[in-house]
Amino acid sequence: MSNTSDEDVSGGLIGKLTGKAKAVAGSLTGNEQLEREGNLQAARVDQQAVAAEHAQTAEQAEEQAKVDAELRESTLEAERLRAELTAEEQLAQEEAAKEEQERTAEARAAEEQSRADAARNAQVQAAEDDAARRQAEADREQQSAKAEATREATTEQVQAESDRQAAEHEAARLQQAADAAAQRAQNVDPEES
Repeated sequence: MSNTSDEDVSGGLIGKLTGKAKAVAGSLTGNEQLEREGNLQAARVDQQAVAAEHAQTAEQAEEQAKVDAELRESTLEAERLRAELTAEEQLAQEEAAKEEQERTAEARAAEEQSRADAARNAQVQAAEDDAARRQAEADREQQSAKAEATREATTEQVQAESDRQAAEHEAARLQQAADAAAQRAQNVDPEES
């Protein structure tokens, strides 16, 4: 594995740990948004790891196909050297056979390379499709969380406005009662007391 891959895995592990830490912190504090964000971040890191694993598997298959092709080429070269040591007539026959084998080997190598490329492309496409699907799910969850937060904020604003109006109404009622009591106090004749 290259240094770049090591850095990606390290970054992925850090990202996953960060996501899990957010999720735990959100869970402990009752912050559902933070918990969802942490879970989403950890899921994204998992998706990236799966995509990297698929790409690495495809790369290994491609390398194996190259090794097999080189082995076939080495075998053909050994046959050619043996053919040079034989009589002229045998040499001509073996050369013809060798050329046929080379054509067959090249056709087989090309076919195997094509299959390896197709398998790698299919794996990469599957990983990308899976990552896109998971990303879309994560986006939907995030949008749902935002909508829920907006609904809760709106409900709290409506309740706060209702409480404010009730408090104003109560204050006005108390003011009227105080004004009426003051009026009654003024109407009382001090000499009657």
